[in-house]
Amino acid sequence: TFAFYGLAGVGVNSATDGYVPLGVGAEVMLADNFSLKAEYQYQWDMDTSSEDAHVAKIGFNWHF
Repeated sequence: TFAFYGLAGVGVNSATDGYVPLGVGAEVMLADNFSLKAEYQYQWDMDTSSEDAHVAKIGFNWHF
């Protein structure tokens, strides 16, 4: 099984700084209870300092 997904939201990285994460990802089942995933996020900083970030993540999920 293979899944593609998109994400969007609003986050806070300190008491006053907010950001908007936008991204895409994919997940593939390797066994009945184990999957591998990869995700990319662009984090748009809502503050005037404009500290935008690119974040790449890889990981696994254990389904129980």
